[in-house]
Amino acid sequence: MEKSRALVKALNFLSMYERNELEKMILSRDSLMPHEITNKLSITYEKALAFLLACELYNFAKVYLLVYHLCEPDKYIKAIPFHLGIPKLPFVCENCDEEIEDISELSFDVIAQFKFKQSLIEELRKN
Repeated sequence: MEKSRALVKALNFLSMYERNELEKMILSRDSLMPHEITNKLSITYEKALAFLLACELYNFAKVYLLVYHLCEPDKYIKAIPFHLGIPKLPFVCENCDEEIEDISELSFDVIAQFKFKQSLIEELRKN
């Protein structure tokens, strides 16, 4: 199966309305986080994350795991390619220079940075 048909098939869980709304979001931004998609479309976090990971799988985006430390919970300290997973401990926080030894000191989020946006829009418009 050609790559574009595979992506269209992978996105079958999204309605045409959801695809149209995603198109608008993608056109207006260079990156998206799953919670931004859930807030706009009222879909589950899992569906939003699945969409972003499908975009990475088909090379329309690069997805990163954002790592936050308790010292500054609104500022991430690392952006790790998603496929690499949670960072190995211990490591030193770049914000406070504290050595982090316990995973409970961290929180995580996900962000996708889009590339080939026009090609992705074309895929979203396919049935």
